[in-house]
Amino acid sequence: MSSDQASRIVERVRAVRERLIAAGTVLAHADGVSRDLFPVAIGPEEGRALRDWVGNEGAVRTLETGLGFAISTLFIIEGLLANGRSGRHVATDPYQFVGLPMHATTYVGVGLQILEEAGVRDLVEFYPEESLIVLPRLLAEGREFDFAFLDGNHRFEGAFLDLIYSGRLLRRAGSSSSMTRNFQPCNVRSPSAPPTLGGRGKTKAKRAFTSGRCSGPVRTRCSYGRMRSSSASDGH
Repeated sequence: MSSDQASRIVERVRAVRERLIAAGTVLAHADGVSRDLFPVAIGPEEGRALRDWVGNEGAVRTLETGLGFAISTLFIIEGLLANGRSGRHVATDPYQFVGLPMHATTYVGVGLQILEEAGVRDLVEFYPEESLIVLPRLLAEGREFDFAFLDGNHRFEGAFLDLIYSGRLLRRAGSSSSMTRNFQPCNVRSPSAPPTLGGRGKTKAKRAFTSGRCSGPVRTRCSYGRMRSSSASDGH
């Protein structure tokens, strides 16, 4: 992909994303019903931080659990394209289509619809399955990623498994890989963490991106930067 092509795609991604965020709703083509983006989608301030994190890591292979309305996906892809290389994003979500697990009608394919509108559907390798099924398969295939954004199953066992498998899927020791995760809030933050980010998201609590390992329960979407392979055993 040339730099001119990447620039045009980035402009389209931003236009679609900004329109959706400003409206706060999206019309699903599948059933003609308008759906509220928030509090499911991340807000613009947190999204920009996510995009910048992808860019700072120089990531070209990214992973996301929980596609939802794909707003976070558009921020991640913008970061990939800004790196000036042919990036590839992998996303999992078992709740996009009717007939799949309960609550599937929440999205009815809206996440994929938004990716089509933004012109980046071909950059996303999508799996309509639970992450606990997809991530072990990717590991068995020998896949590796530079960055993981975990915002799918918020239950303890789901979060735990996502962390374990994503930690193993990130590039190995000596590399610079990052992982972010949406957790319930607590009062623990890394001293090096940036200020808490506002905006609307999957919970009403404020979120923070945190660098390095967390020594206890973490705030929402705690980010693990500069991860080594041993980080997967932290067990948050």
